[in-house]
Amino acid sequence: MFKVENEPVAYHLNLEFSSYNNRNTLSATSGGWYEGQITVGQQRKHCMLIDQNANGTFDDTSDNAYECDRIVISEKDELQTSFAGKEIVIGAVIYEPEIARDGSFIKFVAVKNITYGTIHLPDSIHQFAVKSDSRIFTIEPDKGAGQLPVGKYRIQLWKIERKDEQGNAWILTGQDFGSQGNFEVSDGEETKLEIGEPIVCSMQIRKSRSTYSFSQMLRGMLGERIEITRNGSQPEAPKLNIKNADSSYDRSYRFEYG
Repeated sequence: MFKVENEPVAYHLNLEFSSYNNRNTLSATSGGWYEGQITVGQQRKHCMLIDQNANGTFDDTSDNAYECDRIVISEKDELQTSFAGKEIVIGAVIYEPEIARDGSFIKFVAVKNITYGTIHLPDSIHQFAVKSDSRIFTIEPDKGAGQLPVGKYRIQLWKIERKDEQGNAWILTGQDFGSQGNFEVSDGEETKLEIGEPIVCSMQIRKSRSTYSFSQMLRGMLGERIEITRNGSQPEAPKLNIKNADSSYDRSYRFEYG
């Protein structure tokens, strides 16, 4: 128990024991956190307050990342981690967190006097993330439309999700954008972004003396790298069939990841 200004704070330690090659190790790490459901902008979120520097308080701010406490907001299957005392973006809205020193509560106050613009995406895009300065905005477009504060951005990622006839969930993710992913949102104007499908599958062939090597790649409309998953896992790599003109050589090979 830590004694702070108000009521004592119950604290936790994570203990881990391992035994390998007749060597026993016991490690103890800070486990000070609070977590629970909160309401932000009429949406229910899962929130964690983490005492990063293990001093019994939860609102420490510092330019040193190791001395600054953390806030974690769950966005479906993803986690958004922010520093205490810093602005946090939830659903394309900028908030200032107010954290009780003993971690008993947290409030999010929307930052006022921010001008927003409208972006238009293909209807198939169900998640879209962009970066502006040190902020990352993640939005879920409504029929392809969404809002962002006026400013300059670079696309972080987009996601498309579909199910096949067997009920398998397939997710396409576009990421690693270069300068082609830069765009600007202006006051009173609508910004249309051509992203998503179609996806281009290409193959590169290299020859070194008598050896040939083949590599397969998926790219998006702006040259971004594409990842594809099925039910949360990477599907089997595609096959490559090589056949000469008279079919005397006809073999199939499977690409390998990594």
